[in-house]
Amino acid sequence: MITINKNRVVRAVFSAGVIPALVAALSAGPVLSVAAERDVAAPWCLDRGGRVEVVLADGTRADCLLDEHAIEVDYAENWAEAMGQALHYGRLSGRLPGVVLILRTPSDIRFAGYLRADAAHYSLPLFIWVVAP
Repeated sequence: MITINKNRVVRAVFSAGVIPALVAALSAGPVLSVAAERDVAAPWCLDRGGRVEVVLADGTRADCLLDEHAIEVDYAENWAEAMGQALHYGRLSGRLPGVVLILRTPSDIRFAGYLRADAAHYSLPLFIWVVAP
């Protein structure tokens, strides 16, 4: 399932055929503007009723805490680091880990595929959202 709203936010629950459809949707537009991570993280989180930049017990900061998810927001090329941070935030907060990947170019969608594949391979309960500012 892919949902695209007026803000060009894409939430993908990955299954067979989703990546090609998402690439097609992103390729239809111009090169994506580059946004600062905080300029994406705060509105994304607040739109979902979350808390932004939450300090956890060990002093690390989760980019967003939702009722059920601890979220790391990062640029798509940092997908592996984002996965590790999300898993850490999830453990510390007692929530499910999640990653919001910020795409800067349509080809960045490949990083969401890497993230999905690694999470699936290790049966990680990782939720993935993709944002194309």
